[in-house]
Amino acid sequence: MRPRASGSYEMIRPDVGPSTGAEPATGTEEAVDAARDPSGSPEDPGVRQRLSALDASLDGVAVFDDDLTLRYANPAFCRLYACEDLEALAGMLDESEAGWARLFDADEVHHVRDEVLPLVSRSGSWRGRLPARRCDDAPFTAELSFTRVPDGGYVVVMRDVTREVEAEEELRDRQEMYSLLAQNSTDVISLHDLDGRVVYISPSSLRLMGCEAETLLGRVPWPSIHPDDAERARHAFARAREGATGSVTYRLKVKSGVWIWFETLVRPVHLNGDDSIDQVQCSTRDITARKELEQQLEHQALHDPLTGLPNRSLFMDRLAQAPLRARRAGKAYGIVYLDLNRFKQVNDTLGHAVGDALLVQVAERLRSE
Repeated sequence: MRPRASGSYEMIRPDVGPSTGAEPATGTEEAVDAARDPSGSPEDPGVRQRLSALDASLDGVAVFDDDLTLRYANPAFCRLYACEDLEALAGMLDESEAGWARLFDADEVHHVRDEVLPLVSRSGSWRGRLPARRCDDAPFTAELSFTRVPDGGYVVVMRDVTREVEAEEELRDRQEMYSLLAQNSTDVISLHDLDGRVVYISPSSLRLMGCEAETLLGRVPWPSIHPDDAERARHAFARAREGATGSVTYRLKVKSGVWIWFETLVRPVHLNGDDSIDQVQCSTRDITARKELEQQLEHQALHDPLTGLPNRSLFMDRLAQAPLRARRAGKAYGIVYLDLNRFKQVNDTLGHAVGDALLVQVAERLRSE
């Protein structure tokens, strides 16, 4: 592109080859030469082939002189700045006092001029991301490369990565939020590989299990689970590997050697956004107090509150089971009926408190036998 006498711009088609990604296009020296001297014959088949490839490139390619005067931009480069063609792009730069700096966000101009361009002059190239602005002043993030041409000038290859940056920021925000929740959760949050090994566990493991998180990495939980509960826990983990979410309760021996009741929500994790399962997430909480209350309520429902002996409900249940158990074992069973002589007289003469104490003593002797 060169200025006409009218002040508009004339497009000069450089002799350059195709590019892939934000990398310098091949034939950059020819591109600068063509931009400076449009006398080259476009009838040359090789020139036409390289020009067609460049025009079809999805990446924007532009050629600048040493003073950063724009000499060429392919259609993709013009589209990046919401310009219909090269003349519209040149007009945007010509009307702006900033000139080439109009291509970038105002806050980045000093960075490009004072850091990027000197680095390109020394090393020959630079690649990175910069905030840019279209002709309608709409912002976008550009991934671009500056390449220094030995005889002078620069080739810039650019593409719009705004959506990628937004997706990366959203993912980073989610990761930070998840990390914050995991770090401060009263539950133990853990991630396991498909063999059960811990790849991450939250710091709350110290409070609930007595173990620093780092000491649990790479270990599987099965050896610490109560033998009576291990199969149930393994089954829940296996179902998560197949895609099912579920919960399981079990006893785990903590660092102090005490068995603690835990409840764990087990769910599959899809890291790649498809149906494949890559990890298993576990959210674990201490339910010992709940279990003790449940056991206490169950005991109260089936035992006499005074003596602690099985009450009528439990007696009738055991009585119904006795024939079945005896038949399986090939043994007989019997029922013993006990009565306390003159118990009514104790109550009437010494009071019910003494009668209750007598019942407690009898119950203790029965249990000791």
